[in-house]
Amino acid sequence: MKIEITEDIVRVTDLPELGERQAAAFQAEVSAALPACPGLIEVDLGQTTHVDYGGLAALVVTLDQAQQRNREATLRVVDPSPPVRQLLELTRLHRIFAVVERVPAGPS
Repeated sequence: MKIEITEDIVRVTDLPELGERQAAAFQAEVSAALPACPGLIEVDLGQTTHVDYGGLAALVVTLDQAQQRNREATLRVVDPSPPVRQLLELTRLHRIFAVVERVPAGPS
């Protein structure tokens, strides 16, 4: 997992799995990286092969921790696979998190 911070944006990438076994480490690392007044947490799931309910709970807790510092903080899930998107919709978390597809850069 890689965490990059730019101003009030925290980007999480290179996350192979986000399941029950990875949830505590994910929460701890992202929580430690949160700035004093976080604005956006962006979790790129484009390379993530497995997400389960423990992973979804980690996303909810992470958003909650950010909103304790800044009520306006948001969490964006980027490039979830179709099964992960379906899981987000089934659990209605797509109403809490922004779920977006990254638009690939076209030829110049």
